Amino acid sequence: MALYKKLAKDKFEKLSGTDEKVFRDQWAIDGLDKPRIRGEQGKDIILTAKEITAIEAEWAANAPDFVAIKIGETKETAYKKIVSIIPEWKQRNLLARVSELLEKKMDGILTAAESTKLDQLRTKWKSKIVPIRKASNLIEAEIIASSDPASYIVDPNPLWP
Repeated sequence: MALYKKLAKDKFEKLSGTDEKVFRDQWAIDGLDKPRIRGEQGKDIILTAKEITAIEAEWAANAPDFVAIKIGETKETAYKKIVSIIPEWKQRNLLARVSELLEKKMDGILTAAESTKLDQLRTKWKSKIVPIRKASNLIEAEIIASSDPASYIVDPNPLWP
């Protein structure tokens, strides 16, 4: 049972149907002049400073990690953008082919046609995928530096290519 409900139940009355969001909203509306919980019968449950401190500590301990959430959203957006350009199976084939061609280049047996193909594959990767990855890194850095990561808009974002 959440601490704010326990306090209300133990000290005053049962809080059926009142959730933490309603409590926070009501608290904000009341301007914190007299922090309270609205009980099931419409009665105000006035909170002491100690109870408020305990509730705020519980909220802080259970607060969502908005930086991690937004970074996850950024990674998911980058993934979707990348696979829309080069699906995963094509990425695997591209990387395998580049590996084969680089091995031939190191062995000194790369033909002119294979050299052209290697350049084409590398150019495609650098021109299409690398900008998305760089944008993702920049967006993640902005999220980390943000004073309000919860409201950061990942997509649409002008940093995406």
